[in-house]
This record gives sequence, structure tokens and C-alpha cells, in this order.
Amino acid sequence: MKKTIIGVLLTLFCSTVLAENKITASDVTIKPGETAVLTVSIENEMNVAAFDFRLYLPEGITVEWDKELMDYAWEWCERVPSNSRGSFFNMNPMVTDDGSLLFGANSGTSGKVLDGNNGPVLNITLRATTEAVSGIGQLKLISFSNENGTQSYTPEDVTFNITVNSSSENKMTANNVSIKTNETANLTVSIENTMNVAAFDFRLYLPAGITVVWDDDLKDYAWEWCDRVPSNSRGSFFSMTPMETDDGSLLFGANSGTSGKVLDGNSGPVLVITLQAQEGAKSGTGQLKRISLSNENGTQSETLSDVTFNIIVNGDGINDIKQDELDANIYNLAGQRLSKPQRGVNIKNGKKILVK
Repeated sequence: MKKTIIGVLLTLFCSTVLAENKITASDVTIKPGETAVLTVSIENEMNVAAFDFRLYLPEGITVEWDKELMDYAWEWCERVPSNSRGSFFNMNPMVTDDGSLLFGANSGTSGKVLDGNNGPVLNITLRATTEAVSGIGQLKLISFSNENGTQSYTPEDVTFNITVNSSSENKMTANNVSIKTNETANLTVSIENTMNVAAFDFRLYLPAGITVVWDDDLKDYAWEWCDRVPSNSRGSFFSMTPMETDDGSLLFGANSGTSGKVLDGNSGPVLVITLQAQEGAKSGTGQLKRISLSNENGTQSETLSDVTFNIIVNGDGINDIKQDELDANIYNLAGQRLSKPQRGVNIKNGKKILVK
């Protein structure tokens, strides 16, 4: 008899625990100037036909605005029935008087409810400004209700962490270039990435007398893809038309559009640009600026630091390059970086060094 009573009590206790309805939010790691996704999940014993909450974010963190949809950037997860999205489950995030963003979902009189009892219901795209710092976000004034309004529940506030990480694992590089007057040489642009890259762009700045070659036959600047751009995607999906900008730089913007194509691999050359040294050109530095990468569905983007590279004309005039524009790396006369000095002429800090 005692065992039976204990068993009944344990059953009641477990039922009470399982009957808990709660909402959770994922912790978010984000880089300055980039976006990241906040996932909101619901665990429910009751049917959920409506839910709402207010989203509070730390300074410098905002919900991304979708200019095309003229709405905040969010999307349903699988627990919201696909045949009910928009037609039954409706939501229009709104700014409230205290600065928070109100997310309210309701299936109205359709009787539609969330599928299952546990898992993500909503993804919200956040953006960090360049001045953003780590902090905490909160979901407050949370409520659930069932399909006929006979059952409702108000969970406790939810706190989640937002970590702003300024160290980037994605980067763009450009090789140093050695070139002779009235001749051409190649500038190779490489990308190292942890995210999928379906689009990238940058502005190319060159010193006086150094230009990008114009191809009269193609009526285009002289450039070509490298192996990381899938061969069956060049032109048809990955497209690029370099354009002159108002500040005299050349804009290179590559985009695979809606094809979903991304760069192969995670490191290596993506683009070769042919440069030419005009009469009177001198050694100097070039730069890639306003660099950005984004993935295939636009949910992740990153703005990268400017890149500086050296252009050496005729192997001479190295000292014409300002000292603060050079690094302490060692190069050969072809502009290739060396891991250590080698026999022959080496270039370090803008000076030629003869190693015997």
C-alpha cells in the first residue's frame, strides 16, 4: 500500500514538472558590424495558439530591418505549421513606448496550434554596431494561450547573453606586387573564411602610375576567377562587373545571387587582377577598403579590416614607400613573402639587404 501511494505521488510530481510551460532564448555571439540569429524556443504542455513577448537588447544591438519586406528580420521555425504561416499565424513586431520590440503571434479563430511540445518557434536576426559591447538581452511580459482562450500562462522573464567578439576569423589578403615600367603583373586577392561566402566586395586603391589593365576585346578590366569560384558558376551565377567610383577607386563586387552557390573551401585565392605600371610610376602601397563578405541567404555578413599591400616598381625606389606603410616582413624581389632571410637580395622595412 505504501509503495502504491509513493508511486502515485511520484507520478503526480513528474506530471507537474512536465506540465511546465516555458520560453527560452539562445545566447548570441556576434561581431561588430555583423548579424547573428537569436532563436526563441517554447516548451509547452498546453496547446499554444498564441504567444507574445517584449524583446529588450543592450546598447548597440538592434533587430535587423529588412528593406525589401519593410519589416524586422525574423522567420518562423518548423514548429509553426508551414500551411499556417501568414494565413493563420500572424505577427507584426512593433516598437513599444519603452523602446522594446513587441513580438505577438496569434492564429486567431483558425484553431491552429504549434506542432509538438518543445523546440524553436522563431528566429530573429540581430545586428551589432561597430561600437557594440557585450551585454544581456531579455524577454519580458511573456504570455501563452490555447486555441479557444480557455487556458493561458505567463512564464517568468528570460535572460540571455550577447557576446560581442571583435576578433574575426574571416579575412581578405592581397599579395605584394613587383612590376616593371610599361609591363604588367598580377595582384592576387585571397579570402580566408569560416562562414560560407556567396558574395564579397571591396574597393581597390592604387598609387599614382599603377592602373588596372583594360581589355579592349572584352570591354572590361583585366581580371579572372581563381579555382575557389566553382567553374560551373562563373558568369552564370558568380557575376562581377568592376566599376569606377567617385573617389577614383575601382569597385569589385561578386555575388552568386539567389543560386545558393558559395566559394569552394575555406582559404585561398579567389581573384587575379592584372596591373600595369605607367611611365614614371614609382613604388608605393595599394589598399583594399570597404571589404565585406556575406553568405548565401544573407543571414550572415561581415565587414573586414582594410588590407595594405606593397607595389615595387623596377625593384628600385623601395625607400619611396613610407616607413609606416611597410611591415617588418621579409620579401624577395618578386614581392613574395619569406619566412626567413634567403641568400641573395631580401627586402625588409623598405631596404634591400644582401644575404651571402
